[in-house]
Amino acid sequence: MFEKCWAPARSAGWVAMVLVLVGASGCVYRVNPSYQADGGAGSPPSRDAGADAHGTMDGAVAADLASGPHVAGMVAASPASTDLSAEGKSDWAHFGWFSFLTGDDVDHKATGGGQISSYQLIDALLTGSGDSSVAFTWSDGMPHQMTETAGTSQNVYVSGMDKGFSITAPADATERTLKVYVGGVSSSGTFTAQLDDGSAPAFADQSQSSMHEYHAVYTLRYRAAHPNAKLIVKWIETQDFGFGSVLLEAATLF
Repeated sequence: MFEKCWAPARSAGWVAMVLVLVGASGCVYRVNPSYQADGGAGSPPSRDAGADAHGTMDGAVAADLASGPHVAGMVAASPASTDLSAEGKSDWAHFGWFSFLTGDDVDHKATGGGQISSYQLIDALLTGSGDSSVAFTWSDGMPHQMTETAGTSQNVYVSGMDKGFSITAPADATERTLKVYVGGVSSSGTFTAQLDDGSAPAFADQSQSSMHEYHAVYTLRYRAAHPNAKLIVKWIETQDFGFGSVLLEAATLF
């Protein structure tokens, strides 16, 4: 007899919340158990004991990711330098380089159509701009068309518990990949990504934490059930070790 339970499915670092049917021969995974044909979405049931023991992703899960609504993610340390023009084939955004022309601190891919939104502050009224140990370059931007060879290391940051940033990216039945570059200083952060049509469980990660400066890049593969949906990404400071902050640096879409 099969028993329903919830567990994170993992494959080469990818994580997605899936429904697990636990039987004598192991687990059969199905992505997006809460999605209903009429577009509704339910709440995940309680996780049953022993579910994590079966938290591996096989070919069936990969097939489900290729066809159904999903949000799957992985996190890695940020590289020392990233070429946003090369990576963001569909769109990119950089946060923190102020332009007197626009009075704003967001650069976009000139031909990207603003698919990646400007940032919104969460529980904060003001943001700061600073430099960090990672750099970003581009050659097809606006209002700053290009960077110098070394790139820019500027970013935006907020300080304080439960404060942070939110950005959005388009979502529909086409699978997309969004990479989001974040960081922090003397803090812990919580990263979440969810579809606004509720057609797939959200991705969440709380692994990033340091008494010093840290940087991470989240790679999200996602697909929605409906047209004109959005992926909502949030990066929030959830622990402060003294004068802590969280940083938002850049995002790419392809």
